[in-house]
Amino acid sequence: MSRSVVTSLQGAFARSLGMTRQFIEACPDNIWEKKFGGWPIWQQVYHSIAVLDLFALDKDEQPSQNMFSNDIFLLKECGDMPPTKKQLLELADTMEAVCNKLIDSLDDSMLANEQRGLSAKLGMPFNMAMALSMMNSHTMYHLGCCDAALREHGLKGIF
Repeated sequence: MSRSVVTSLQGAFARSLGMTRQFIEACPDNIWEKKFGGWPIWQQVYHSIAVLDLFALDKDEQPSQNMFSNDIFLLKECGDMPPTKKQLLELADTMEAVCNKLIDSLDDSMLANEQRGLSAKLGMPFNMAMALSMMNSHTMYHLGCCDAALREHGLKGIF
């Protein structure tokens, strides 16, 4: 079976997660805990990485993230104890493996199949193509917010 579309979506996801890693490395400690866009920068980075489980796991699989409460994880309340950058880089490695396990199991003919885990968690139907697209688009949304924080502080962005 063909995997050309799956491979393209996987490439986009790899780029966005790679840029997230670049951001973690580039973000100065003096702004890591500052709010930007309503949330501490570290919390937006954490959320964008930890939520990847939501897009990748099946209905009965358990999430990998357990660093913070769901309210902090889902950006319902601000956290006050940031993880280290090393912890976030390790979480990114874990989430990349979780996502790639799903992606590696797919071919193009399966992209219209329901992503049961995401559908159940959000209470509406999502297919595999939507889930793979969201792995990239959601990450890039938060990365854009974080990149803007760098620029607002007179620093070079990663874009």
